[in-house]
Amino acid sequence: MRIISLPTYSAWWLLEDAHSLFQTIKNRGCTNWGGKAMLQLHRLVSSDADVIVHIDSFAAETGVSRFLELHKNWRYDKREDMSPTNQDIKLYTHLIMEANVTKIQQLQDTHQPLAFIDGYSKTMLDLFHVPPVNVLLQNKIVLMERTKDN
Repeated sequence: MRIISLPTYSAWWLLEDAHSLFQTIKNRGCTNWGGKAMLQLHRLVSSDADVIVHIDSFAAETGVSRFLELHKNWRYDKREDMSPTNQDIKLYTHLIMEANVTKIQQLQDTHQPLAFIDGYSKTMLDLFHVPPVNVLLQNKIVLMERTKDN
């Protein structure tokens, strides 16, 4: 019986494959921003609280689903015609929306940021660092809470 030896570069290929798999899994977790925001809201706010949540279209497209509506006494709303300048925005105790600086500033009189959810921004390649591939994140979704004055 003859033992076949593997080429010396196979270990390098195995390492590259493992790294590619790790990056794929890591990146996959960085695209469900809306779902992460909804789960974060459930962690930060008491289930007994009287909550009315508005979910904007960006958040809805990135992972918010009916399956994440955990509390029966909370009201979840995905109205697409709602904008930061709409007077009805004051009715919502919490907003899950795109982390757009302009929209956040428009809401500063009625709502304040409660938490930011990071998401994939871009991939950087730097051969002088280990690992040479780095995934950069930035704020994608913001959880807003109505101010006590409103």
